[in-house]
Amino acid sequence: MEAKETQQFVKHLVVTNIYTLLVIGIYNLLGWILPLVKISFAGVVIVLLILNSLLVILKLINNFDFGANR
Repeated sequence: MEAKETQQFVKHLVVTNIYTLLVIGIYNLLGWILPLVKISFAGVVIVLLILNSLLVILKLINNFDFGANR
């Protein structure tokens, strides 16, 4: 059962990263038309690291048993 949860969590990370990359890519494409600041490659990496860290923290909090220790 643990492997299934891990696979599902990895799938969530990948899907979230793909959506984030799509949004950043669309934003950069709009930067050619509108006067927007383009996002550098380092900025993309930092955004993905922060997003993935937040998802992992949420996963750890959800799996933690806050009940009384037995």
